[in-house]
Amino acid sequence: MYTKKFCCKLTKRLSVFLIFSVLLFVESVQPVFASIYRISPKDVTAYSLTTTIAGLKPGDTLYFNDGTYPGGAQFKVSGTETAPIILEGSERVLFNGKRIAKNVPVFQTNGQSYLQFKNLSFHGVRAGVQIDGGSHHILIDGLRADHCQFAVKMKDASFVTVQNSFADNSRNAFRGEGDTHDVEFLHVKAFNSKDIYKGYDLKFLNGDGFIFEKKTYNLRFENIISANHWDAGLDIKGSHVQITHVESYGCKNGVKLWGEDITVRDALLHEAKSQERPDGSKVDGAGIHLCAGSAVLLQSTLVDNEQADIKINAGAKLSTENCVVARKLPKGNLWHLEKPSKKDLEKNPSKLPGELIQKNVIAFQPNAEPLSLPPTVVWVDPQFENWEEGNYCLRREGPAYQNGIQVLGAICRKPVKD
Repeated sequence: MYTKKFCCKLTKRLSVFLIFSVLLFVESVQPVFASIYRISPKDVTAYSLTTTIAGLKPGDTLYFNDGTYPGGAQFKVSGTETAPIILEGSERVLFNGKRIAKNVPVFQTNGQSYLQFKNLSFHGVRAGVQIDGGSHHILIDGLRADHCQFAVKMKDASFVTVQNSFADNSRNAFRGEGDTHDVEFLHVKAFNSKDIYKGYDLKFLNGDGFIFEKKTYNLRFENIISANHWDAGLDIKGSHVQITHVESYGCKNGVKLWGEDITVRDALLHEAKSQERPDGSKVDGAGIHLCAGSAVLLQSTLVDNEQADIKINAGAKLSTENCVVARKLPKGNLWHLEKPSKKDLEKNPSKLPGELIQKNVIAFQPNAEPLSLPPTVVWVDPQFENWEEGNYCLRREGPAYQNGIQVLGAICRKPVKD
């Protein structure tokens, strides 16, 4: 049996242990004490901005007062999952390329993570935000960029969100390369990209609203308008991609795809324009251009794209369901399926022509003879609200709407540029 003296000692030891454990628990859940700092243009040089950012702690916010700033700052500190570091401005905060060294991004994450950039504008810079070095969990909200090489450039980045943002007159507005994955764009607009550099190829002009290279994956684009680029509204070479509620017009290719496991849903792709080469020949001009791989196109409308509304390269496969494909243009095709060239067959004798699978599709070209169509495709006027004025909403009494091809109203009209 235990003595009374032993029980008292045991009770004291347990009490000390419990108090120590509680103190450890309290210490472990103490919140990070974040600070809020404000700076003005007169206080900042490119060097001092880097120094200021280097002094931030997890949870801190750096507010930029209205005005024009230099840039060229590299991050040397990360936030945390529960306490990100925030840089925030307003519509009247501008980073101007005249005050930034050539080919230097305004902000470079440099491998740091849990960072947020809010309500910042950029003009004439290499990149507004360059996410690189394995940085992850980056939020960009309310970015505005014009005449920049890139609004946002990513390499080896992950878990990135870009939302409520706008880019105009870029080389390529939003670019991802390397091991970049788990990236989403929500409510983003991009216009007028032209990839101009010394010695650029006049035979094929580049410049995309969104371009993601081959090794990228797990990409999501939702509520996107991308228009009037020298090449594609979206040029996506990555795989495992979801593109939803997108409109593209005035590009050489509305949506250009190369990877696997890609779904495009609720898209309006119209008025793509072929590029005229110096020798007078023309190239591309497709609503959706499947260059390689396989993709699914759902609940979408493709109208009056110069070369073809749907273009599929040899060896690629596109499945369409609940779509409208229509054109008033006298030249070009509703769909163009390329055959393998002699060079293709020399490399791969079993390579097949481009493949198009269609289910519940309405196809139409006024004043043209109906094509020989499978039973899953109906040749009939889809009855847009006002085709002449570019209103591609489907009349409720029309055959397309009745067949369940109900393209969302928010993307069935031409947007008014900001």
